[in-house]
Amino acid sequence: MNNYTNTRLLNNSIGNENIQRWINDILEKYKQTVGFITPPICEKILSSVIEELTGTKIFIEPQKKISICDEGILVPVKGGFVIKYNTLNKDHEEFHYVKIRETICHELAHILFYDCTSFVPHLKTRPPEYLCHNIARQLLLPEQVIKEKFLEKIKNNLNIIHIFEQLSKEFQVARILVVRRITEDLSLLNDTMVTFWKYKPKMEILVDKQIRYNGY
Repeated sequence: MNNYTNTRLLNNSIGNENIQRWINDILEKYKQTVGFITPPICEKILSSVIEELTGTKIFIEPQKKISICDEGILVPVKGGFVIKYNTLNKDHEEFHYVKIRETICHELAHILFYDCTSFVPHLKTRPPEYLCHNIARQLLLPEQVIKEKFLEKIKNNLNIIHIFEQLSKEFQVARILVVRRITEDLSLLNDTMVTFWKYKPKMEILVDKQIRYNGY
């Protein structure tokens, strides 16, 4: 088992530069594995890549209900991790597969903050949940790929709502992830477009539905 995650964290600090380097390494290894990076990004291949980089084994197990959480949990075990994710929400309705993909990538992001050199990996630094959500977005919506796709559609004068819808289907993620990636992470929309997104009633309904993860 190697010390990949230790060297990336550099004395257990959570630094944007270290996290970004870790994400870049994963995506580069992903590209080497499949030969290209194109949507949708496969969460199972991402898991295999992280296994190789950290020297651990990662098992992904669906659960009908996990009592201590609504979506998923990362469990350190001998030699690696088990990711358990719920197939049903608290109302006993099936989670949409795009939500499951995000949940798995979110739990994969947590592995960055573990010391994987020990017999059973242990947490070195507890990250805020928003940070793991951000890492998951970057893995599912790689910067260069989402930029190219978005700008191509903008050049074709597509309606901004339709662009979000198309990208969410191409990348197989919830629309709210696409919106946040483009507007918050990458700042690809100008002020006029951002204002439109924030206040247009139809978009408010769209985003509200996606925060509750009711499909696309």
